[in-house]
Parts: sequence; C-alpha cells; structure tokens
Amino acid sequence: MREGSLGEYLQNTKHTFDVIFLMDVIEHLEKQEVVDLLDMARSVLADNGKLILHLPNAEGLFGMRVRYGDFTHQVCFTPQSIRQVLLATGYKCVEVYEDKPLVHGIKSMIRRFLWSLLTARERLLLIAETGSGGHILSQNMLVVTYK
Repeated sequence: MREGSLGEYLQNTKHTFDVIFLMDVIEHLEKQEVVDLLDMARSVLADNGKLILHLPNAEGLFGMRVRYGDFTHQVCFTPQSIRQVLLATGYKCVEVYEDKPLVHGIKSMIRRFLWSLLTARERLLLIAETGSGGHILSQNMLVVTYK
C-alpha cells in the first residue's frame, strides 16, 4: 500500500498498466488537473490499455445531487464533455454507460425494473426533443476508453 499523490506516482512509475481504474477521482480536481492526470495516465498505459472512470453525471436526473453532495467536488461532466476531454487528451473509442442498478437479488431486480419503468418518460421526452436515444440518466456514469 502506498500513500501520496496519484499524479506523482504516475509521473515517477517505471511500470506500464493494462488497465487504470479511477473511481470517483477526477471530479475532485480542477479542470487543468483533470487534463494533466489524464495525460499522465495515458503515458503509463500499455498500447491499447484501458482507462475506466466512474464519475458524477451532470446530465443525470439527479446528477446535481451528486455534484453538490460533496463539497470537495470541483467539476462535473456530461457524457459529451467527458468524451471531449478524453479525445482531446489522446484517448480513443470512448464508451459511456449508465450506472443503473445491477441485479444481484430480488430487491435489486425490483430496483432495476423500477429504474427502467420510471425513466421511460424522460427517455421519450429526450428522444422527442433531440431525435436520438441512448441518453445517460443515472447520477453517476461509467466511462471506458483506450490508449
């Protein structure tokens, strides 16, 4: 186990990584720090290495609840804005996924059913307004991208 700055570790490591997973990290950084960290992570990823991010979704139905629910959050992203910053920092093939309830028992199955049912109206409204589907409505989102 190590303590210290993630940025310093990435700058000083001699290793390359197949996968880097940043769960609830980049929303705590200023914009330039986000860009710098993404650059550093890319520099230590192996060829075609994978970066996985879990972060608040500003476009989610209750996204601002997460964004402002932690005083240390500095920035929040939408699926479009995280794609922009990842592509600008040299990543490719950015995939964004809704962080909806996972089924692992009866209670979570009910939650997942309710999520699907109760978000249908908002999904239809977004399709009517934008002409496209696939909107990410959860409070958080999972992002997968490659070097």
